[in-house]
Amino acid sequence: MCGIVSILNKENYSKSHDLEGILLKMLESMKHRGPDNSGSERIAENIYFGHNRLSIIDLDHNANQPMWDSTNQICITFNGEIYNYQDIRKKLQINYEFLNNSDTEVILNLYLEHGVHSFEKLDGIFSFVLYDSRKSKIYAVRDRVGKKPLYYYEDALNLIFVSELKAFSKYPFFTPLLNYETLDYCLSFNYSPDLSIFSNVKMLESGHYLEYDLINKQLNNNQYFNILNYIDPDKYFENVKASESAIVEEFTHNLKLAVKKRLISDVPVCSINSGGLDSSLISAIALEYSPNLELFHVNVVNNSEKEYAKKLAEYKNVNMEVINIDADIYNEYYEEAILQYEYYLVHPNSVALFMLSKFIKEKGYKVVLGGEAADELFGGYSHQNSLQKIHRFRKKYNINDRLQSLIHKYVTNPLIPGMRNSVSHSLNGQLKSNQEISYLERLERRFEHLGANDAKFRAFLLHDYFRYLQPLFLRGDKMFMGNSVELRLPFADIDLIKFSLNLPLRYLNNKFLIKKSAENFLPSEIIYRRKKGFPVHYKLKCNTTLNHFNQLSGLNQGNIQVIHSVDRFLSNYFANFS
Repeated sequence: MCGIVSILNKENYSKSHDLEGILLKMLESMKHRGPDNSGSERIAENIYFGHNRLSIIDLDHNANQPMWDSTNQICITFNGEIYNYQDIRKKLQINYEFLNNSDTEVILNLYLEHGVHSFEKLDGIFSFVLYDSRKSKIYAVRDRVGKKPLYYYEDALNLIFVSELKAFSKYPFFTPLLNYETLDYCLSFNYSPDLSIFSNVKMLESGHYLEYDLINKQLNNNQYFNILNYIDPDKYFENVKASESAIVEEFTHNLKLAVKKRLISDVPVCSINSGGLDSSLISAIALEYSPNLELFHVNVVNNSEKEYAKKLAEYKNVNMEVINIDADIYNEYYEEAILQYEYYLVHPNSVALFMLSKFIKEKGYKVVLGGEAADELFGGYSHQNSLQKIHRFRKKYNINDRLQSLIHKYVTNPLIPGMRNSVSHSLNGQLKSNQEISYLERLERRFEHLGANDAKFRAFLLHDYFRYLQPLFLRGDKMFMGNSVELRLPFADIDLIKFSLNLPLRYLNNKFLIKKSAENFLPSEIIYRRKKGFPVHYKLKCNTTLNHFNQLSGLNQGNIQVIHSVDRFLSNYFANFS
């Protein structure tokens, strides 16, 4: 897990501009992502790679980056972890030389063997930039699920890739332009399809790679993985006929594998134990493979789940460290957290996660397991389950038509023209703007074999994966890497996601499948208690005057707090501009 920078000078201006010096400053702005080593190299006449390393796999200096393959033809700067690197290495080492034991070198040799088709063979969380001197091409690649960020920016001079937006404050030719569409979405729905707050900086989509041809100077965006291709009607009807015990057994097998491969590390691993079902189940399974695993809990004062977290620790007879959070502590760390987030703070508990990662780091850990992604993929949210109930009765009561009529009549928000509130959240699963409705309808057509009502619900679950979960992945990366800690999420395993696509809906109602599987690992009082979530409701004590959003009017207090996070990030950004 690391921070990367790549600068490709398109017009050979490198002699008149100190691009190497600029790259070093950009790297320094992200030192928290990789405090163990910092490396930079001019790998070609007009290409610069930089890397901040958080050492997790192969701690030797020979695994530092940027890294070349053994033939000095391919170079990479890589952020992330490849969970199946050992299996790939066994197949490749017959024909390829390995100079270290890192997963980074596995990517290099796999690319030599399969070219761009190698990307789909990588199971992990990653973003990287790769230079192929034989083809005179640059490739920028992001993992299939979207766990690791990779921003890119292009102007007349350079094409730049970075792990964090703050790096651009050290690039003197960059002018930040706010993306108001992202703001619109975040205020309306608590998410945005675009994960960059700047309109002139893009986030590479998950399962995609960019290809830049150094000869003809063309940049192409390609998709190497599409989860929709794994929707299989035959597999669905096979699962319909299968027994409940068989489905639970297959799910449990896949989840155990997902946890096991995320324990692969050359440094100690710990686990978050919130007291809720998802993190408790991940922790319990991890303890089967690592009996001395240490647990960490955030105790939110006035909203504590410590009682249930302690139940797991006592049940498994393991140590659990606790960090307590109250309003004063929240406000103390708020500023530091939002500067790392680089996004609208639509989830106040992000600050608590930042504090938790700092606590984990102080205890000597670099890797932690978490339970996020279970709700989005396996029906854990109340709005998802409300939608299921509505669909059961929609023909009888014509509810959808009534909701649609009410929304168009009452829900226009005066803040930004055309923006709609999400007041339908609990009734119709966050009915979206026309653009989002159209997107949902396209997803729905992929599930026609389920029938109209079930197809709508299944499309909505997948919509949560594509839209709602992606900003949460960004939050997980920024809040933990801000303190040099890697967050690994077994529920976001690609094989589990594929498995969930073809399940009968009864297994996805109120996390039925997860609960049945958990009966093998957890006491019932943890499994079947009422879901509480992770609410952190502390009011800011700082000045929430907005410096960069003066033109907006009609903001309520909740909107101001969401916007204030980016406003403070921008103030810090310009203060550090050089």
